[in-house]
Amino acid sequence: MINKGGAVYPKLASVLVYPAGFRVDREQHQADGNVASDERALLGESWSNGKVILSWDDVERGIGDFSDGHNVILHEFAHQLDSESGTANGTPPLRRNSYK
Repeated sequence: MINKGGAVYPKLASVLVYPAGFRVDREQHQADGNVASDERALLGESWSNGKVILSWDDVERGIGDFSDGHNVILHEFAHQLDSESGTANGTPPLRRNSYK
C-alpha cells in the first residue's frame, strides 16, 4: 500500500465509530496560568495511543465523492501514520534523506 515494509498502522488498537459528529470539551492551559474550556464539534479524531474515532455520517459522506477533498477516514488515518514516529509533526517517518 504505502511501500514502507512491515505492518501498516502497527500502533492502531481500536476504531470507535459514532453515528454522527460529536462534541468534545477540552481544557486549555493559558500562558497566564488560567484554564479555559473549549468545546468543539468533530467529525473524527486520531490519538497517538492507537485510537481512531469516526463519525459514520461523515464516513458515508466522504466516500460518496472522492473528488471533493473531504474524507474523514483518510484524514484520521493519515494522523495515525504521522504519529508512528512518536510525535504528530505533520510528517510520517520516511527513509533517510527523503524529506526533499
